[in-house]
Amino acid sequence: MRFIISTNPVDIESSHVSLGQFTSKNCNGLSLYFEGTYKIVENDDYLACFSGYISDFSFSKDQIKEQHNSAITQIANTWPVPEHISGSFSLTIIHKADSLVTMCNDLIGIYPLYYYYDNGNLIVSSSILLMAYATSSGFDEVGLAQRSLGKQFANVGSRTILEGVSRLLPGEWLRFDLRKGTCTQKFDNTLFNLRNGGLQRTKSDSNLFWDLYKKETNYAIGKYNNTYMALSGGLDSRLLLGAIDENQEVNCITYGDSNNYEVKLAKRLAKLLGHPFQNYSNLDIYFPEKKIINEYTMATEALSVASWLEILEQVDVNKGSCLLIGDLCEALPARNIKSLSTRGARLKYFISKTVFGYNFKLTPLTEELFLNWVNDKIDSHLELYSENRLSKLNLNISHSKLVEGLISDIKQLINRIKSHDLPYLELCDELFAWYTHSRISMGKQILICEMKFHAISPPMSVAVMRKISQIHPNERLNYRFMRALFKSNKRLKKLAQVPTSQSPLIPNNFPYILVSLVWGLRSKIDNYLISRLIKKKNPNLRYRLFNSINWVRVYQNDRLEERLEDYFSPNYIGKQWAATYKQMIIKRKKLIKWPLFNSDILALTALNTEMDIIKTLKNKVRF
Repeated sequence: MRFIISTNPVDIESSHVSLGQFTSKNCNGLSLYFEGTYKIVENDDYLACFSGYISDFSFSKDQIKEQHNSAITQIANTWPVPEHISGSFSLTIIHKADSLVTMCNDLIGIYPLYYYYDNGNLIVSSSILLMAYATSSGFDEVGLAQRSLGKQFANVGSRTILEGVSRLLPGEWLRFDLRKGTCTQKFDNTLFNLRNGGLQRTKSDSNLFWDLYKKETNYAIGKYNNTYMALSGGLDSRLLLGAIDENQEVNCITYGDSNNYEVKLAKRLAKLLGHPFQNYSNLDIYFPEKKIINEYTMATEALSVASWLEILEQVDVNKGSCLLIGDLCEALPARNIKSLSTRGARLKYFISKTVFGYNFKLTPLTEELFLNWVNDKIDSHLELYSENRLSKLNLNISHSKLVEGLISDIKQLINRIKSHDLPYLELCDELFAWYTHSRISMGKQILICEMKFHAISPPMSVAVMRKISQIHPNERLNYRFMRALFKSNKRLKKLAQVPTSQSPLIPNNFPYILVSLVWGLRSKIDNYLISRLIKKKNPNLRYRLFNSINWVRVYQNDRLEERLEDYFSPNYIGKQWAATYKQMIIKRKKLIKWPLFNSDILALTALNTEMDIIKTLKNKVRF
């Protein structure tokens, strides 16, 4: 849900585009507009708006009002927050006693918070479209290029697609003094506090972590009337399911056909704990009609993973329902330490790490290694911004200016990472992935679900992320710590009896050597089936060993070409670049290229739609 705060009134009702139904309030000379279900907390000292949820463990989980008042007061005065304050949130506070506005977000920052400040004029919003409407800002061409060419089609650092409009960085806290015209900035750098542990592998207490994880989860859902759970056959969602109190009613839901192996596993997991289960399927929605794209772009600005549309377009929920979503950072198994956790790495280290359980060799971080890592990270981004690719966009920016802006944005994140004083080189990759892939690309899964739910992810909370990051990487890699969790708790032991889709047929609590061998065998068979399908160009051949979302059939949509034309009509990103991706999609349909996911074309479509909406909004005087 969306809100906007401005030092000047905003004439929302005069927009050429219906922006939605907003309630207005005035507070200390500032105008606030918010959608009906947006979270507003007000007392004698402040008025606060927040996305996500905020908890204070000093109170019981049922003392919601007390938690909010205490936590927001703490955040207004102390950053980073003390251990008893947690949650996954972005927050804006209007202080009533003076002309102060405080804004912040959690350690990862999946809930966006945008701001514009110029000559005493402050505008803050959870929506880039509302920011476009309320400011005179034009398009930022570096930001548009990042959304068109860059990794995962996402902006980097604080960059947005609007000039002068910034997004809060992960763990950032800002305070604007409107009377003095000053801004104070702080950061939360409490992740990866590993220096005191040295370089040796240390054993972490899984029971202590599990107690915190359960506490976080049940405090989070205690703030809502109804609880839904996005349940897959994977480990992170079943961990979240197991953390919910036994007496809590939970509706388990997932996307995909009933015959899909992942759906069958999810149904088994829900049944084991006595929860109702429902799956939703509609392959046609993976290339949605233009009106659906417009609707979701306007409401959530998060169209990316089409699978969620299978649920959101069919589910019927009451207002005040929350949707639990698992760990978007894949932090417990350290999946974003790519050099040690990819498929190739798992095969390479199978004997030494899986069979014999030896430690992974981690690289102590030195200044020289860090500088080399920085240069490699910049180079890996720059290779996507060639002059040839840039020429296909409808932009006027020079290649040199684009490169200059991109490097500046990457260095913002580099400085955030450097401030954590990481002990190992491998952790630089993990934290960078959290600040980019998890924060934006994965975070959109939370944001799109805001269409129907209050979507939250307790594993992404301040308390849980701090605790996970302080577990030594050698304990997290190879699912070591996660498997220890499933061995130490009665409810989790029950859930571990169910296989995963990655290692089918055998229970996940079997020895990890056997689980890994089954994973390897399934993977090889899947790769063979894929190669055969591509070679024979026959979409009716078997796609996977076990049924899953059939991307081959997704691309056989009878109206695919028509919808691709609709997506870029009108076209703002550039005819050549849109044509390049439309041709790629058709090659996937014809099995010239492997049809896996379609988040790339949806990301470009979403950007084009945002630009179309913004251009329409700009045709109306705003104040």
